[in-house]
Amino acid sequence: MGNPQLEYKLITYLSLGVGLVASIFFIVKINEPKLTKICTEKQETLKQEVADQRAFDRNLVSNLSELSTGDSDDVSLRDPLVRRESKKDWFYMPKFYLFGVCYMCVRLYTNIFGTLLPFFLMDVLRMNGSGDDEHVSFNLALVPMIAYASSVVVSTRLNWFYTTFGRKKALFLGTALCMVCLVGMAFLTA
Repeated sequence: MGNPQLEYKLITYLSLGVGLVASIFFIVKINEPKLTKICTEKQETLKQEVADQRAFDRNLVSNLSELSTGDSDDVSLRDPLVRRESKKDWFYMPKFYLFGVCYMCVRLYTNIFGTLLPFFLMDVLRMNGSGDDEHVSFNLALVPMIAYASSVVVSTRLNWFYTTFGRKKALFLGTALCMVCLVGMAFLTA
């Protein structure tokens, strides 16, 4: 195309259209109040089952200890399952730090990739077009838009990935794909 203003407007309208379609899809397909209600019901059921199981276990241990020692003291005071976890206990769990590191790495990757991609395209690959700093090349704006559209498409198929591969394998596959893309980008030249 020869008109940079028309190219910019086309990309802007196309981005707004994709964002609008993605937002409408989310609003129509994801019923958050219904999901919240189902989650709350399942949580209450699970809490009741855990409480029942703990009571059964305490009675079983109490009965066994009475048989073996003849004592009938309260076993629930010594049972580590009876004590509720506090938020301080999270800091003693290695998985807390593992999840925190994974989350921060994903956020860093996403933010850095999103903000530095245009600079990489302009300065390293020299995709800013004719050298005129006022106008943005169509290709320069097209690459981030393709990345955004791809993420929207992949997000719609995420449940399929989880059921097919499992969450850990899907996460590993996504991480490996990101790393392959970054290594590939390191070898690109103008």
